[in-house]
Amino acid sequence: TSDTPVRLVLDRVDPQHQAHIYKLHSLDLEQLTRDIEASKVLGVERVVGMGGGSVMDCSKMFAELLNLPLVLIPTVLSVDAPFTRAAGVRVQSGGKVSVRYMGDTAPRLESIILDSNVLRQAPHQLNAAGTGDVLSIVTALWDWHQASCRQGERWSPQISSDCLELVNKLLAAGSAIAHDSDEGYETLAYCFCEEVRLCEQWGNSRAEEGSEHYLAYCIEAQTGRGYVHGQIVGLCIVIVSLLQHLAACAHSDAMRDLDNCSNARLVADFFKQVEFDCGFGDQGNGNPTMQEVRGALGTMGEFVRVEKHLLPGYFHFYGSPGQDDAERVLKHAAVLLGSRIDHDGSQVSQVQRIHLQF
Repeated sequence: TSDTPVRLVLDRVDPQHQAHIYKLHSLDLEQLTRDIEASKVLGVERVVGMGGGSVMDCSKMFAELLNLPLVLIPTVLSVDAPFTRAAGVRVQSGGKVSVRYMGDTAPRLESIILDSNVLRQAPHQLNAAGTGDVLSIVTALWDWHQASCRQGERWSPQISSDCLELVNKLLAAGSAIAHDSDEGYETLAYCFCEEVRLCEQWGNSRAEEGSEHYLAYCIEAQTGRGYVHGQIVGLCIVIVSLLQHLAACAHSDAMRDLDNCSNARLVADFFKQVEFDCGFGDQGNGNPTMQEVRGALGTMGEFVRVEKHLLPGYFHFYGSPGQDDAERVLKHAAVLLGSRIDHDGSQVSQVQRIHLQF
């Protein structure tokens, strides 16, 4: 667990049972492996993970390596980690940190417990961040379709359509998510579950993880900092949507106007509707600054060549964007994400459905 959930759970532990509390400090694989090995002397019978996405991943690693039953109690819905089989850990190699997905929790998982009263105690920003890990479908599907057209990669119109329906189901629940209602939590959890199910049905995370995640991973590697996953991914969705728009409209000067990129606009409008700040971190919201994102964009071509496990996407096909395009995209993303929507509940407008055209 982490500090805040500890305060929620300590007074609820049955005194007849002994609880060994492990407070997560890092998802570094080497450190986790050492800590898990050291815990073997404690005689633990069950792993209970209570916290956010990093805690979920840590708990899955404990259950995997100790071969113990697992119960997950997410205290925020900022990421799909409670619903995935694998654990996302950090691996250091050559002075760089990268993300690796390891293990299979399914044989050990006893239950996932979602309590709206617990979720509601978390800052709204953290629960709203979960929307970023669903809306990444928008840019991931573009990557997947491009890989199919360019390289003959297998493509499923049905899974693509089903995933896009999840995006639009989420968009329709904007008001509920903005008000931290049970309906909003249920919709977000449903989208996570279905997204994971569809990816497992296909055999990989092609439909929900693409260049938006790759850019986030590159930023993390370059800055050496951790970010709220859905928050940095939300920023990267808007940036990559704009880059994909420029690539798709390469032969039409009129369409290259970034104002014509409806996907980026609709995603940004939704983030504002649910009062989720995933703009650049220059204003202190915890996200990377524009300069940090600019630096990462300039190295993306090399990054995806080195990270060979990443499936082909925008940066594989087009490399790092040119300086002029990168600057246009960054400034336009700042405009789209920069202004907040103030409302009293009745003023929330419905965000339109997203229609992807390939």
